[in-house]
Amino acid sequence: MRLTQVPKTSFIACTVWFSSVLMTISTPSLAGSTNNYTFACQLEGSTRLVEVVYLLPDQKVPCEVRYQKDDEEIKVLWRADNQEGFCESHAQQLIKEQRDWGFDCDSDDPVPRSTASNLY
Repeated sequence: MRLTQVPKTSFIACTVWFSSVLMTISTPSLAGSTNNYTFACQLEGSTRLVEVVYLLPDQKVPCEVRYQKDDEEIKVLWRADNQEGFCESHAQQLIKEQRDWGFDCDSDDPVPRSTASNLY
């Protein structure tokens, strides 16, 4: 078996490309659409964040519903790969539950009614 040496420039180019791919995969909200929206729910000093994150630009799927209590780690509660309206409806249900528990919830970008009403 004969080993050949890879030129340094090819190795560096591959490393840079691979690093950019990893960064894109590990930070989907940076790579995704700017149409994400977040609800901040507050009650007696406690904060709950509910966020719908679209993972591809200008597309409703794939998406995730992320949830964070106070300063705890962000959790992905739901994810949809091909069903539009799934993340929005689940986020709306979670926000309704937060309000039922007494939280006051405000949004930085309200959910479009046509999307939020796409319940199945």
